[in-house]
Amino acid sequence: MENWSLILESEFVRSLYKSYLTRIDHITTLYSVISLNEQVISFDPDSLDDSLEIPLSTNFGSWATIKNKRDILNSIKSGQLHQINCYQAVVSLVSNFEDLVEQLAKHFSITDSEIKIALPVNLREGIESPIIKKIHAIHSKLSIDSNVVGNHESAYYYKIIKVRNCIVHRRGIPNNSELELLQNWITDGSITFDRDHIDDFVHFFLMPVKSMILEIDQKLSENVVQPNSY
Repeated sequence: MENWSLILESEFVRSLYKSYLTRIDHITTLYSVISLNEQVISFDPDSLDDSLEIPLSTNFGSWATIKNKRDILNSIKSGQLHQINCYQAVVSLVSNFEDLVEQLAKHFSITDSEIKIALPVNLREGIESPIIKKIHAIHSKLSIDSNVVGNHESAYYYKIIKVRNCIVHRRGIPNNSELELLQNWITDGSITFDRDHIDDFVHFFLMPVKSMILEIDQKLSENVVQPNSY
């Protein structure tokens, strides 16, 4: 994630941002490795030996969960492997983002009352999301502005979080109240992603966040007590 590294003054912000980027690097690496193997096996199914068996453990003997060539090929041909890979990436990206916000909220002692009065909005309506309200509360308390709290960005984060919730709680099947909000990612009644969607999400968790991190670091640097000079 070298392209997203920053020179930061605050040790707290530097450490937090480094951890955030490292986790995104791990998430995208795992996603890429699975995608690559999917492509390789799709191109040459016979690259897998017919007798292939992949146990998930070495401690359970004959009780171990085992995947074989047929399982792998069926998962690839049905498109399930790709969608599971996408689902895992989205869930992990959102969780990483939420952890970043929670750590910031804790560091700056954001109160429940400050969160309650935070008013993230998009062009049409208010956004009732605890994590997004925390982001706006942080900006308000520090008197900073960044791309993270832009109208478009707040609305998009809200949608991605809703998608994650749909994946985790309803196996990617949206309820009626979510159909319009998530329509760009729904195919045949369920959440469906392509590669462009995942990379789009990755960039959304990088570009606006970079703006926020710079603003927070600058604010903390400005508040550092300078030594007296005589």
